[in-house]
Amino acid sequence: MRLIFLAARWCGSKGQTVDAKVPQRIDMEDRVIGPLTLTQFFYVLFGGLFLYLLNSWTANSPLRIVYYILFPIVASLSIALAFVKIQERPFIYFLGSLVRYLQRPRRRVWLKGQREKLTKIVEKVDTNAPKPRKDLDLTRVRDIARVVDEHQ
Repeated sequence: MRLIFLAARWCGSKGQTVDAKVPQRIDMEDRVIGPLTLTQFFYVLFGGLFLYLLNSWTANSPLRIVYYILFPIVASLSIALAFVKIQERPFIYFLGSLVRYLQRPRRRVWLKGQREKLTKIVEKVDTNAPKPRKDLDLTRVRDIARVVDEHQ
């Protein structure tokens, strides 16, 4: 809380502090058309447009039954996409999760003898490169021991 307070104040030209407005709730979408956000408006618009076109194409034809079948489905889907939230997330995320769930197998079967291929990652070691050699003589070991003892 103190960081927000410090971020909201700075010194003016004469040395006095000046309050600045810090934006709140920046994760909310803007209400563009009345009480609707832009995405909500487009969901309702395209749902209504689809139903209008379907109505005009099936008017006075034997395919009118298709309109009566699709009307409640498309209308409820467009309204759900625009306004329904499940666990504070838009309905489109729920539909995506539902499609992924339905595409994956629900039962896993283990067959004896069936094994996964294991991939081994082998690092290539150059055997021709000479290894660095550390020569430690007795005087060098004593110097190191003395330095370590002094720092304890």
